[in-house]
Amino acid sequence: RQCMEAAGIFASTQPADWERGVKIMDSAVAAYPNNPLPIFLRGRLLYNLERYDEALLELEKSHKIAPRWNMPLIGKSDVYYEMGLYDSCENILTGIAKQQDIAYVYFKLGFLYGEAKDEAYMAVKYSKEAHKLAPQKTNIINNIGAYYARMGEEDSALYYYHKAFEQDSNNAFTLNNIATIYKNNGQIDEAIEMLNRALKADSTTSENYETFAMIYADKMGNENYLLGERLNFYHLAVANYAKAIKY
Repeated sequence: RQCMEAAGIFASTQPADWERGVKIMDSAVAAYPNNPLPIFLRGRLLYNLERYDEALLELEKSHKIAPRWNMPLIGKSDVYYEMGLYDSCENILTGIAKQQDIAYVYFKLGFLYGEAKDEAYMAVKYSKEAHKLAPQKTNIINNIGAYYARMGEEDSALYYYHKAFEQDSNNAFTLNNIATIYKNNGQIDEAIEMLNRALKADSTTSENYETFAMIYADKMGNENYLLGERLNFYHLAVANYAKAIKY
């Protein structure tokens, strides 16, 4: 029961809840010192609180008790990532991948290479492995598209964004990704259509407002428009940038 409560607290965004969760797990660990779950949950809550050294100790304890359970190791990789120890993070994740095919592990490897190491080719490689194991996950498909876009391969990016769209046509991130490609290709009407759909799906996604702002900023600098129109585009760009910052 205590572990279930702590797992729910882990999903909270409030540090006070995480502190309370640590105290709950202190009691659970005292009652069941050889159970890896409460120790693991305490480690994850300490990770949330950015108490990384303490989190590593708890996660290592949990791993020693249950060496075949991968979650403590994945938890350690998260801590190493936040500490900027990317090689240590990679070593853990690749070590797990050698033993077992887990979509989440390949997803995290793709994210590591794409976001921390800035190696889009490797990010695509690992993200595709994740996609094979979890073909319905739109976040994985969108990531593949995003990493192709970073390599300048917009046709491949759009292919994967459309695949994500087939899985969920109301996903705001997918719609924004498609809109961005359309914008870059000069298909402004199509981009605006996708952005309007994205905002209907989720009006609190900052990326959608940012893309709208960039479209209006481009129009503002286009001398083919009348001065009054360009001034209106300026106000629209500013308004959308403000919303992007807000969300």
